[in-house]
Amino acid sequence: LSLVSDAASDHLLKMPPTNSNQPLVSNMMKRNIIGQSVFQSISLLLVANFADELFSDNESDSDHNMYKRTIAFNFIVCQTLANQFCMRKVYGEYNFLRGLSRNTWFCAVTATEFVLQVIIMTFGNSVFDLVSISFSTWAIMLSIAFCGVWSFQICLNAGYWYWTTGSLFPIFSGPDFHERKELKNPIVTNYGTVE
Repeated sequence: LSLVSDAASDHLLKMPPTNSNQPLVSNMMKRNIIGQSVFQSISLLLVANFADELFSDNESDSDHNMYKRTIAFNFIVCQTLANQFCMRKVYGEYNFLRGLSRNTWFCAVTATEFVLQVIIMTFGNSVFDLVSISFSTWAIMLSIAFCGVWSFQICLNAGYWYWTTGSLFPIFSGPDFHERKELKNPIVTNYGTVE
């Protein structure tokens, strides 16, 4: 959804076609998938285990396990929503929010997913074995999920750029950088040559 709902940029349309022997999932995509999976799993375990300290909801002892399952379920969905924004860009761009206002399909689907999650958390208590959580818990959970996922994605991108170019902030004219191992010719940009 994140990739196919964005319109192709002029720069992307001017890029040469990829070799049919190249894998569909690039090394950058593999790094994003593995990195975000590990980060989100660890942060989910931390949030679920420290839910009592992080959130101020008062729950009875009999509902303690249900409360932790509710926190875990809601946190997974919040992280997934945050990750959708990161996955819109696959060339290591730092500004993965660029062009978001022009992509009405992505905005509508993401908003619908969020509204459905609120409905499930509010009215789906008996169906999904969830407990109600307070507004402050929602705010803290969304803050942790979005800030965590987005900052980790920026760190992944910074690591990619440092590994491939030796600089954390390369100046380039568009998403025309590829894996260092896949480069056969240096990339010429408006600002010089990247080897």
